[in-house]
Amino acid sequence: MVVAGSARDHGVMARTWVCGRLGRLVDVLVLAASTAAVAPATWWISKPILGRSGGSDRMFVPPGCLEVAEHAVGAAAIMLVAMGVRLFEASVRAGVLRREWLQVFAPLGAAFAYLGATYRVATAPVSGANIGGALMVVGIGPVAIVCVLVAGIGLLEVWRATAPDHGRRPAA
Repeated sequence: MVVAGSARDHGVMARTWVCGRLGRLVDVLVLAASTAAVAPATWWISKPILGRSGGSDRMFVPPGCLEVAEHAVGAAAIMLVAMGVRLFEASVRAGVLRREWLQVFAPLGAAFAYLGATYRVATAPVSGANIGGALMVVGIGPVAIVCVLVAGIGLLEVWRATAPDHGRRPAA
């Protein structure tokens, strides 16, 4: 019997957890990997936007690789990000993870997306890519600092939400 709102109802295979903490740890590690995969996913998605003009005005020359390998890495990154989003949604619905984890993964995903876009702009074979790449490289530091600070604040919120009360009285 499928109950509305259950994991099976949402198309997620039921998982058996050895213990609750191990399940959370596995989910957080998979979500961290899918968050890091945002960089190559952004890099691959932005290729058609910049096109193939064949210009020589690049900031960096990208490493040579086969077109098939490029598509394989990009498609795998997109699938990993999609799986991470789906896992987060299913874990929140199942009560394995709290919604506060979004405050950790969203800013880190934004930082990785900026990194992937920076790499694509810096290696784009278009006129003005060296200038645009330099401007984006200059912005990496501030963007990364802000995103890591926001993720740290989100991690504190997760810690506060999951910390045991130990019989403390609420402040008046």
